[in-house]
Amino acid sequence: MQNIEIKASYPDLAKARALAEEEGGMLEGRFRQVDTYFRVEEGRLKLREISTGENQLIFYRRPDVVQPKLSDYHICPVSEPASLKRLLSDALGIVQVVDKEREVYWIEGVRVHLDDVRGLGTFLELEGVVEPPRDASVMRERVNRLLQVFEVSDAQLIQGSYADLQFAAARKRKRD
Repeated sequence: MQNIEIKASYPDLAKARALAEEEGGMLEGRFRQVDTYFRVEEGRLKLREISTGENQLIFYRRPDVVQPKLSDYHICPVSEPASLKRLLSDALGIVQVVDKEREVYWIEGVRVHLDDVRGLGTFLELEGVVEPPRDASVMRERVNRLLQVFEVSDAQLIQGSYADLQFAAARKRKRD
């Protein structure tokens, strides 16, 4: 599976919510997600525990660039997340844990995530789902259009994952 995605710091989630609704965004849900990242040589592997009980193991590869980027990913439903977390922790080691509250809206085939990430702040993430008949260029155009709708500046764009941001923040705290 593939999507076109971009993440940005976004201090005003109420504004983002209003803009999503003005664009005809459909609220899919509000829930808590805890993502546990495991050590892998290539890409990223995370166990996503969702407050709705729909837990997932997700592997993905994407470039760390500050622009909408193509992400290749695989998702596997998980019925016993605690057991799988112990197994993967023993086998691979845990790199980082990201705890967030997330609201998801759908706009023109784009998932709009309004995230409040513990210890990091608030963010907007756009994921344009690439699946027939839509191709990557169409979704890239939609994501770029939504960046304008949400008035995201280049300075707000983020190149990595929340785990990368947490890691960088921890390194900075150690230096200070």
